Amino acid sequence: MGFGRDIVNGNYKVVRMCFQRNYSYCEILEINIGVWRKLKRKPLFYVGERLKSAFVNGSIYWLVVDSYYQTQKILALDLHTEEFRSVKTPPRFCKSGQIANLEDRLVIAVAHTGNPDFKFGIWSMDAQEETWSITYSFPLSSSTRSSYVSRCSDWWHWCMPLAVSKRGNIYFYDNEKKLHKYCSDTGLVRGVTFGCIVAPFVENLLRFEVQLLLDRRLGHLDFGI
Repeated sequence: MGFGRDIVNGNYKVVRMCFQRNYSYCEILEINIGVWRKLKRKPLFYVGERLKSAFVNGSIYWLVVDSYYQTQKILALDLHTEEFRSVKTPPRFCKSGQIANLEDRLVIAVAHTGNPDFKFGIWSMDAQEETWSITYSFPLSSSTRSSYVSRCSDWWHWCMPLAVSKRGNIYFYDNEKKLHKYCSDTGLVRGVTFGCIVAPFVENLLRFEVQLLLDRRLGHLDFGI
């Protein structure tokens, strides 16, 4: 699944892909129309149903990682042309990588576990050149007193960046839904909340048609709204 906006005409779209043994297809739901339609073009390769997507600058991206064969691929769908394309990946294998939109740039966050440093790195892609570089890198060492670090030893532990504050602090959460903050001035990671539900928020994402909704649900009754 994926969600984003056509930056040419402003339409919001929901994308879903279906993969069967010898058949695959993609469908798009335009929010203002409310009808699913099937694309003529098929996805270039398989994308797992539980994989997260990221919307950046008119396209939806999915990161596909195969830990057994040590391979990784990125599938992109342009929401205006509705064409799939394959995107270059970072030069380093990101076995626990999480794809995201950070400051309107496509990024892949990687928690390098299994070593004394427990480093957390964020790869950022240059949209025009499709080249990758490390934009953030900091240790998740025991000195940070983060409860996450003590259990950060298996490949399936991951971190997802959420936002960068005006002071340069990075907010991110882990696979246990714990929210953390990297303080750029001290170089330490601090726990912010524990046992919470972390969800992205986008202000004024969709216009809420109050009158239209009431007309549909309440049989065109006039409430003077």
